[in-house]
Amino acid sequence: MRLMSKTGPCLEQLNRKTATDVTNRIVKLSSANFMEGIFMNVIKDGFDLGLADSLNIEDQNNLLEELYSITANETSHGRDANYLYSTLVAKIQK
Repeated sequence: MRLMSKTGPCLEQLNRKTATDVTNRIVKLSSANFMEGIFMNVIKDGFDLGLADSLNIEDQNNLLEELYSITANETSHGRDANYLYSTLVAKIQK
């Protein structure tokens, strides 16, 4: 997966079983909101460590945009994003 992110798609160069396995893995990662989960875990840890206070205004605004977009999800990520969004807004307004 990491190699494909650097080289681009190369399924045609793989044998059929490996190409199928790679395709299945990509589908599972995207459908499981895998990257969103990683993002939320890192951001929650950052909040717990007080790192959000250290971000410059532009980065805080970018973080707010990302969190806001996740709040639309009716999942635990959406609920966590809503809480973190509200917390960051309150800190910025102080």
